This record gives sequence, C-alpha cells and structure tokens, in this order.
Amino acid sequence: MKAKKVLLSALALALLSTAPATVSWGASGQKIGNVRLNVKNRLEPGSSLGRDGAILGEPAKGELGIWETADSYDLESVRVTSGFGDNLAIGTEIGVEAVIRTTGGGKTFSTTLGASDVHLSDNSVTITDVRRSKQRLIVSLRFSGIKGNYAEPEQAEWKSGQTGVASWRAPSNTSGSYEAVLRRGNDVVKRAFGITGESYNFYPYMTKPGHYSFRVRTEAKGTGKASGWTESGSMRISAQQVSDGRGAVWDQNGGPTGETNNVVKAGWILNGDSWSYRYPDGSFKKGGWEQIEGKWYLFSSEGKMRTGWARTVSGWYYFAESGEMLTGWQNVNGVEYYLNPDADSPTYGKMAANELIMDGNKFYYALGDGQRAKGWVQLGDHWGYFYPESGEMARNTTIDTFYVDASGAWKR
Repeated sequence: MKAKKVLLSALALALLSTAPATVSWGASGQKIGNVRLNVKNRLEPGSSLGRDGAILGEPAKGELGIWETADSYDLESVRVTSGFGDNLAIGTEIGVEAVIRTTGGGKTFSTTLGASDVHLSDNSVTITDVRRSKQRLIVSLRFSGIKGNYAEPEQAEWKSGQTGVASWRAPSNTSGSYEAVLRRGNDVVKRAFGITGESYNFYPYMTKPGHYSFRVRTEAKGTGKASGWTESGSMRISAQQVSDGRGAVWDQNGGPTGETNNVVKAGWILNGDSWSYRYPDGSFKKGGWEQIEGKWYLFSSEGKMRTGWARTVSGWYYFAESGEMLTGWQNVNGVEYYLNPDADSPTYGKMAANELIMDGNKFYYALGDGQRAKGWVQLGDHWGYFYPESGEMARNTTIDTFYVDASGAWKR
C-alpha cells in the first residue's frame, strides 16, 4: 500500500452531480469510473520550466506538480505541452498532458469515463481533453496564469521642459498599464487609471499655485497583482504658471473656474489605502452606489470604495481594483463568473446564480455559488451537460453514449 496524501476535490463539491450513470472504482476486476488527481502550481515569475519539468509529486517553491492518491491506477508520465521556457512571465498559462495507467488485476477504465469524471484538487486548473483506452487514460490540463506582483515603475520624475508632464520608465515585469496620482502638498488633486504609455500630462489640473508631486504604480492585470508605488520629487507651480484648466477631465461637475478650496479637493480622495469620493460641498458619498464618469462604484457605510466581491440586498457584484463594477464573463482566481451585462436591467452587474445563461446563441449555467457549470448538472426535471473547457451546454449530440436533445436535455 502506497502512503499518499488525499486532498479534497473542490471541483467535485462545486458540481451538483456527476453523470447520471457512474460505476464504482478501485476493486480488482472492476471498471474505474472516476479518477482523482492532485495538482499544484508553485511556479513564480522568473521560473524556468522544460517539457519534462513537471514534478510527479508535491512541488517545491518554483515548481509545478501532479500526483495521484489511488491504488487502482498510477500516474505513468507527465509532459508539459505549452507555456514552457525560461524566465516565465506573470500570466503565463501552462498546458500539461498526464498519462494514467491501471495497476493491473483486470482493472480497466470505464468506456463512459469523461472529463466530468476526472476530479482535481484545484478548481483553477481546467481539463481541456480526455482520451482513454482500457488501461490508459490521457488527461490534458491547463493551469491558470502564473501569479505574482508586477514591478514598480522606475525613475518617476517631472519631464524636463514640459511643465506638469509626469514620466517614468517601465519595469521589465509590467502589465503595460499604470495608475498615477497627482498631489498638491498632501491633497490628492487627480488620479488616472489605465495609462498605457510612460507619461501623463497633469498640467491641466494644476490650477492653483503650490508644490506638486505624483506617484505611479503598475496596475493589476489577470493573475498579476499591482506593484508598489514609485514617488516623484516635487515641482513648484507659481501663480504665473498655473493652468486655466483646459483639457482637464474633473471628477465632479464643473471646472476650475471660480472653484473654492472645497471644490478643488472634491472627487476622489485617498485616505490611507482606501479611496473615498467627496462632493463639492465637502460631504462624502457613504453607503450605496454612485455613477462617476459613466462607471458604477459601490461605497461602504464609512465611505470607502469597494473592490473585489461585494454583497448587496440584490446579490453579489464584483469590482476591479479601480473600483469600477465589472460585467459579462469575468475570470476571478481562475473561476468563470457571469455578471449581468444589460445596462437597462435593474440588476445590472449582478452575479448569475442557479440560472441558465444565454450568451449569443449559446447556453451556460451558473451554479449556486456563481461558478460556471462543468459536466453533468440537474436542471429542474432533467439533466444537461456542459463542456468543461468552455462551459457551453451540449445540444443535439451524444456525450459518452448519452443523447441530449436540441434543448440540452438528456433523453433516457
């Protein structure tokens, strides 16, 4: 008997059921109808991975590993099919082909064994293909992008000869997108997201004399987290040098003409590590929704901008690091969710749960926790099958000898 560590399959708990017909697995002379694999990705930005670089066992830091815990089959080999190379970047997805073989004694893999019967210890890993013979099972896997923090921009400074133009140098480990914040003294005047170049013209916002500085960071993207901030030096703007505000996009109605001190400090305000939104009268948005420059944001009762998942009385919503409410299909930590993209709907942006989703001419299903369904799922009084890789509902086809009609229902 081999001593092995058994991991609970998150995928098995997430799905309501496996295929309607299952068979027991493991005993001598019986067919194997389920397979469980432990998978773990500990690769880091800068790691190297060869075609034969996957570990058949628990991986160490900087490695990727696959191993099994059963006695009725063994992991024969593992081959990296995509994403291999040196100095791997954040977001690199890894493709792996695992070959599993029965341990003898008349054991064979069931002819109905499909992707929904292969259970993984990490639901961020996707099964892309399953092929089998009596004694061998080949499973193709895709590991989600390598996680890590992007590097901080370098040499944040004011561009010589161009008043108010902030500049920096992109680090080698970058998402290619930056956030920059302009300050006058300790007051935040303007923040800008999604800057794809290596400079930003803050001059239109320098409408009052004072000492200005900025800070910039690499924005999060995919599986990569935002970097730390890089601070600039100070630039003094005299009364003769101030901008008239032309070209500025302010965070509140109106412009710099005739502004009071409160209005200048209105809009987005950084308080420690959180953002708040101040109205021109000095009050803050506290609790609930606010539409700002065409985008929706949610604020806590303390006035803090929400990011990530947030639950309201109507359901769950997801917000980017910038605070913007996201819609449509969104991959969150390797899991697909569907957020209502209909701007005219009263539940715009709400996470779908326990419901069938029509996207174009394709159908999908959101489980109770919002995750996109894979494999066989009971829908009311019938069963439907959803392809594990895409989540699309199978229609008018045969899945592992089971026929589903044009509506997606399994017919006995």
